[in-house]
Formats: sequence, C-alpha cells, structure tokens
Amino acid sequence: MAFPLPSTNSIFIICIIVFCFSASTLSQQPYIGQDNTDCDNNHKESSALGYFCNGLNRSCQAYLTFRSTPPYNSVVAISYLLYADPFGRTINQTKFYVVQPVDIYWTLANNTFQGLTTCQALINQTGNPPALDLETCQKITVPLRCACPTKNQIDVGVNYLMSYFTDVDDDYYTISQEYGVDSQLLLQANRLSYLDNTIYPDTTILVPLKSPPSNSQTIEPPPSSLPPPLQPPTSSPSSSSLKENLALCPA
Repeated sequence: MAFPLPSTNSIFIICIIVFCFSASTLSQQPYIGQDNTDCDNNHKESSALGYFCNGLNRSCQAYLTFRSTPPYNSVVAISYLLYADPFGRTINQTKFYVVQPVDIYWTLANNTFQGLTTCQALINQTGNPPALDLETCQKITVPLRCACPTKNQIDVGVNYLMSYFTDVDDDYYTISQEYGVDSQLLLQANRLSYLDNTIYPDTTILVPLKSPPSNSQTIEPPPSSLPPPLQPPTSSPSSSSLKENLALCPA
C-alpha cells in the first residue's frame, strides 16, 4: 500500500509481514491497557511483551498505523524509522533502531514508536542492552506490535489485523465506525466487552479487517486540542536536533 501525502493530520498505514512459529489457538489478544508505562514489570498476561503467536497461519500480512508527528512527519522519515520501503511494506515485525542522545526505552516505545512497541518488549528483546546500559549510537532491535488472525476470526471473515495507535478521543465505537468494523468483533479481538471497554490513549488496539484498509481512511479530522506527549523521567530529542543526532553515529 502506498503512503498518503503527509499532512498535519495524516495517519500512515503500513503493511507488515508477521512471522510466527507457535501453535495456533482460538483465543484473541489481550488489550494492554495502561501496562505499557510500567517498564519494571513484564505484564505477560496483558501482552506487554508483544502480541501472542496464536494466529491460524505461521505468517500473515498485517497493518499498523503511524501518525504524522515531527520529526517523523514525512514519507522519508517514517520509512527510515520503520524500515519500510516506498510502498509501505516492511520486511517483518522487527526493526533496527540507532539509539540517539537522551533516548531511553520508555521514550522510544511511547513517543518515538507511538506505542507500536513497549518498554518491556525492548528490554526483553534478545540482544538489546539492559535499560541502564543503553548508549548513543547502539543498534537495538524494535519488536512491533502486530498479530495474525486466529481461527475463530478467520471463520467469521476476518483476514487482517491492524494495530491502531489510539488517541485521546478514541473509543471502541469511533474506531469501529472509522474502519467499517463490527464493534463486537473489535471488542472480541482485544478481549474487551461492552461492560469493560475502556481504551487508553497511546496504546495499540487491534482492528479486525475483512479487506485491506483504504487510503481514504488515512486522514484524520483536525482534533479539538492536541494532547501533550507522554512525559517520561527525561525527554526525547527535539525535531531540530534529529539530523545532528543521526550524524553522530557512523553508518
């Protein structure tokens, strides 16, 4: 899928190939809730370490969303961050990232990658250094939060899952309406219910799709007010310093 032209309110939808080798099951993926901010605990039961390998197939085509936000507000910048080619297709669900000054796992997960990974997943990724040993110019592996449909989902016509990055105004109903998805299917995909349906900003929620998302679904209406970014113990690099920071690290 091609990237849309960038704008202040653009949502980029990126195609990703997921590889998984665990046995398939019927259960859906648990919604992470607010566990993405608790870096000191794994929270395995809430998928903080990543979505589970419970899809019917060992590999699948999935999608994820990325909002146009400085310094990643152009096709080139977002492609560089996510290792995506010009058509928006990534190689697989793990990406490599060069650590920049003042980067910590918390800011990388929740600000740079917009909740498409978690600090727990980064810390527990094989080959990545411990949180206190993270240094500028190190290369780390970033596991992205994507999943394959289960047998139960495929049986009712779901062919793709899209990892949607939530905003302050999002709820299960508005997301369902935006992508033309049955709200009950969306709740079930995230182990939520009509009684327990709270969705927090800066998390991912899986959107079950029968067909690939269209370009018409990549532009957001202007928000009433822009929420401030999540604030960790330290701040992440500013847009103006991005090129300078990248120049510090040899290719």
